[in-house]
Amino acid sequence: MLGVEIELHGVRVSGEGVDNKVTLAQTAAHDAHGNPLLKLVVDGTHRGKSCVEIVTSPHAPQAFQSGPLRDALDSLQKQSKQLAEQSRLARSRPQMEDLIKAFNATLKGEATRFRLTAGEVKAGIAAPGVNDKCCNDYQQTNVMVPYAALAQKDSGISELFFSTAAQRARFHASVDQANRLADTMLHSIGYEGDVPMVRAFLCQMIYQDSILNEKAGDSKFNKDVFPFFIKTTLHDALFSLLSQEDVAVLTRMVDQRNFQQQMKQAIQASCTNPHTQIDFISSALVLHPETLHFRAACEPQELQWSNLDVSAGHEVHHATVTAISSDGRRKEFYANADFEDEMKWTRGHIVSPYIGSRLPAFLDGTGRPYVVAEARKVDCPLNKNFTQALASPAFQRLMSYPE
Repeated sequence: MLGVEIELHGVRVSGEGVDNKVTLAQTAAHDAHGNPLLKLVVDGTHRGKSCVEIVTSPHAPQAFQSGPLRDALDSLQKQSKQLAEQSRLARSRPQMEDLIKAFNATLKGEATRFRLTAGEVKAGIAAPGVNDKCCNDYQQTNVMVPYAALAQKDSGISELFFSTAAQRARFHASVDQANRLADTMLHSIGYEGDVPMVRAFLCQMIYQDSILNEKAGDSKFNKDVFPFFIKTTLHDALFSLLSQEDVAVLTRMVDQRNFQQQMKQAIQASCTNPHTQIDFISSALVLHPETLHFRAACEPQELQWSNLDVSAGHEVHHATVTAISSDGRRKEFYANADFEDEMKWTRGHIVSPYIGSRLPAFLDGTGRPYVVAEARKVDCPLNKNFTQALASPAFQRLMSYPE
């Protein structure tokens, strides 16, 4: 399944109550999980350039290549830009209601299920000022990625999500280091089988830690530094994706005297800058013996998020995260965006580059596990030429991995 977010920087919105993530319009039709098939929300308020963002619910890849959804998206982008341009000549600013009416009039046949209705606020629409350089559309693609594919360099991930050789090199190094560490540890504990999910888990950990150690000191640090942004947290993967056998193997690995030192070396070897100082190792927190002991007493479960504190930007700022063992004991973690920004995690915190985007893991009908990964770089194949990327051998490999 895929979802896209398309920021229309050439279509600015304003009005009372216009803030990030506020819904401007949405379809009455919903998917099986209650998501509108299509909606328009506000983005860019934090940059002082509030614009329209198109957001789709998850659809099969084929829906984005041709058919009613593709037609609706093309029409919506066209109608939005035409209406925004009219604001330069109109005596009164066009309104969101005008866009909804114009867009709905273009829909015919099966596409009528994408008809929009007005959302939470009234908003005026306008084109950017003539000197505004930020006018191009910006697409971000969300892909349900088979979790085990993270630890395989030939899975298609590197060809789809990255736009530079340095970005691909970091990911490839993380894959190599995760597999090297897994091989070393499996040999040390005398384990004769294989644990592909543990390999993927180590890869996610090493990849994220390499970026956090290398980039977090930058004053502009945010989730945009992750070209391949995995929305499922490490704690979610530990509690919901890894089997009891996986957890038992991980526990034995962590018990090895040199595990944390090996992990530090793996992170160092995955950094673009080989001189990066490794100050943060998430395995010391996520794989703390106390957490692993509690996890061993649990059935795999989706972590429950509660006490959500939503910021003015309509994103999670604080939350309580709960896991429950088989005998009813509870363990609570805390998600705190401030700690994430400043890298002040403790073993009581959820480790994630950005909790505001957190999504749980998913299982398909056969029990195969997936995580949602977002392609955040505008010039990576998934965002630069979406249709071509979906038809590529790399995408076909990723979607069929492993079968």
